[in-house]
Amino acid sequence: MRRSKAAGLIVAASVAIPAAALAQESPEFSLGTIDGLLSACTYHSENQAEVEYQFGSCIGFIRGVRVTMESISLAQGHAFSCPPGGATENGPLRDAVVEELRRTRADQLNISVFPVMDALRRLYPCPANHGAPTGH
Repeated sequence: MRRSKAAGLIVAASVAIPAAALAQESPEFSLGTIDGLLSACTYHSENQAEVEYQFGSCIGFIRGVRVTMESISLAQGHAFSCPPGGATENGPLRDAVVEELRRTRADQLNISVFPVMDALRRLYPCPANHGAPTGH
């Protein structure tokens, strides 16, 4: 799949995290990596608060990518993804991203943004003649 300049900027922004911020984040939950996002999105524990925190981190990252890409796409005059009525459900959204992360886990870049973008496009495809995103 061809990557746009906008996608390149997103990747650059996602990997340009200050070293101090990385030092504070647990290595297994570095959301900018495939392994880190996969860990957060599939986290299991007896501690329900920890599970909810990781689920929120997972969904927040995914939705952040979605909103960013839809904003860029709207400015460029085309759609990024087309969820029905603009609505997205957290469970199916997470499941689609987890599937895509597992499929691309061997990717040498180990950057989670591209699999998230691919999952969103696959989950919410746009008709070929669709001109603008439907959701926010």
